[in-house]
Amino acid sequence: MAETENPVPKNNSPYNDTVFHYSREHRLERASADVRSLNEGTYGRTNVFKSLFAARGNRFVLAAVVLLIAFGLSRFASGAQQGQSVKIGGNTVIATIFPLEETLILGLLKSAPESGELYTGAVDIVVRPSPNKTRTNDAASSGEDAAHDEFSHRVYFTLVDAESFQVSLPFEGTDFFVMLQTEHEQRTIRLKVGK
Repeated sequence: MAETENPVPKNNSPYNDTVFHYSREHRLERASADVRSLNEGTYGRTNVFKSLFAARGNRFVLAAVVLLIAFGLSRFASGAQQGQSVKIGGNTVIATIFPLEETLILGLLKSAPESGELYTGAVDIVVRPSPNKTRTNDAASSGEDAAHDEFSHRVYFTLVDAESFQVSLPFEGTDFFVMLQTEHEQRTIRLKVGK
């Protein structure tokens, strides 16, 4: 039997006559802004200031952070103005005592000299309340409260230009003697509690 079908040559498909036109620009005109920015290569580049101020909540958080930093700096600056400065081992140390909730805090701010030698290592701190004038001579002379009226702590100065140390004191009162001692030096200052 003879076949009556005409086979379609492999090179002559019925789709050979169809011409497809691809216009990328026409397609991108109808695309979303994200797709257009992705094709331009600018997708994902965010502006920090735009993201900080984009939403109302972001502006409130930024304002709160700025206010907290300003409050902390002003509190520290006012405490540093009330404190006393002493030089030990070439370093300048500003010491303050301030109340925090129901606890007294001894704050030390060490700043290294711009040039020259400076001390690095252990610094012993001894804090004593100033003698109470209303205490009887018997109790003061017996020394029974002397061990309870002294607090010691140790901090370490490093090569950093500025360091801050805070030590909680187990005392109540408003007037204290603070002794700072290194291997070779000793300095004593009298501090009153700042507000």
